[in-house]
Amino acid sequence: MNIKIGQNSKIPSELALKKNPHTIVLFNEKQSSPLLSRSLLPIIKRQGGKISDLKKSAISAELDNGNLVTWLMVSDNKSTFQIQTLLRKSFEKILSENPKSIVIVNESKKHEEWD
Repeated sequence: MNIKIGQNSKIPSELALKKNPHTIVLFNEKQSSPLLSRSLLPIIKRQGGKISDLKKSAISAELDNGNLVTWLMVSDNKSTFQIQTLLRKSFEKILSENPKSIVIVNESKKHEEWD
């Protein structure tokens, strides 16, 4: 499996993310609405959970256009190992689709936005 890896110091816009078939969004526990939250929040509500549940496990969902997004909350009280373990588990669903590229957005720090 060959996956394209790139790096950009700016956070993509929601419009740019919707163009990529596979995305992982990492966000800080202090954020109440991460990127693409209009798709995330109804899923959490339907499952009877809370956004803070994403500290323990990721949630994946297909957007209206069929693209797959996985969200994971980064908690300040987790060790690097714990965060890496959660991140590895969040890749499972995406990797099962043999993606050509994966956008990983680290929204847990403040960045500029790109289109």
